[in-house]
Formats: sequence, C-alpha cells, structure tokens
Amino acid sequence: MQPSEARRACRHSVTWPARVRSIAESKWHPGQVINLSVTGVLLRIERTYEIGERVEVEIDFLTKPETKTVVTGVGYVVREHGGTPYCAAIHFDLGCSPKTDIS
Repeated sequence: MQPSEARRACRHSVTWPARVRSIAESKWHPGQVINLSVTGVLLRIERTYEIGERVEVEIDFLTKPETKTVVTGVGYVVREHGGTPYCAAIHFDLGCSPKTDIS
C-alpha cells in the first residue's frame, strides 16, 4: 500500500482565523486554518477554488494576547475537499511575510 501523499514538512493542528482570495479578486473571504506547516496550509472556507488556482492567504497567528501577528502568503491550491464546509490545501510560494501590530 502506497501513501496517498508525501508531505515534506511537519503539520501543526490549529484553529486560527484566516482570509483568502484569488489573486484576481479584491474581496477577502473568511476561513479557518485547520493545520499548517512552513510550506502550506489547510483551510476550511466557504468559497470553492480550482486546483492550480493562485490565491493569497492572511492568517491571524494567535500566539500572544497583546500582539496581533498576521502572516500573508501567496500560493496555489493543490488539493480540495468538497462538502460543507469546503476545504482547500494551499502550497505557499517562497517568501511568506509576517506583519506584527502591537495593540
């Protein structure tokens, strides 16, 4: 029996808010991070995306109550899971960037 997918990076289960949009869109769509790694993220979202579609993702890292850290990344959809809710796996391009705001 062969594994269905070879993952290169360790995945971490989280439940963090996120926003996603196609790079051709201006409107963000809400989502929730199910798990993430340094190479990508699995999102629970309401909007569907095509495999190969390029998307932008913003993740609210909930690491410290006094600090809001938003990490943004651009990547493409590598896997999707239909149903309610819909899920999409996004593989990030190199160079995700953190933005830190102290509230």
